[in-house]
Amino acid sequence: MTPNIKHGEHLLVNQLAYINLKVPLQHQIIVSNNPSRGDIVIFKAPKNTKKNLIKRVIGLPGDTVEIIHGNVFVNGTKLTETYTQRNLNLHNPKIKVSENNYFVLGDNRSASNDSRDWGTVPIKNISGKAWVTYWPFTSFSIEKHG
Repeated sequence: MTPNIKHGEHLLVNQLAYINLKVPLQHQIIVSNNPSRGDIVIFKAPKNTKKNLIKRVIGLPGDTVEIIHGNVFVNGTKLTETYTQRNLNLHNPKIKVSENNYFVLGDNRSASNDSRDWGTVPIKNISGKAWVTYWPFTSFSIEKHG
């Protein structure tokens, strides 16, 4: 996630950010929060669920994501991404994000293992939203999303 989150930094994670509360027996939703495009999320690694990864949400359920010459397009519209390092000439074919899944990318695209490699992340694997970098103290910051 360089340059925004560096290797070795420690984070506080908001594990209530994506909680969905329902009234029992009435099937009525009180609170429903899902990840938004640009959120920095923590989730179980697809190939090793004992390991957590941190990436940025790019594609939401129902979106089509494509990477052409290092530019990310969502539903045919080029994203303006001020948080990434300049990419190499990366390409990725169109991917349709299925229901309850998210397409995630690292901010350092040329060195990131992400949805381009192993596909989308199910909502059930997302454990929270990056909140505060607290260590080392000289890196203290509130994480910027979106």
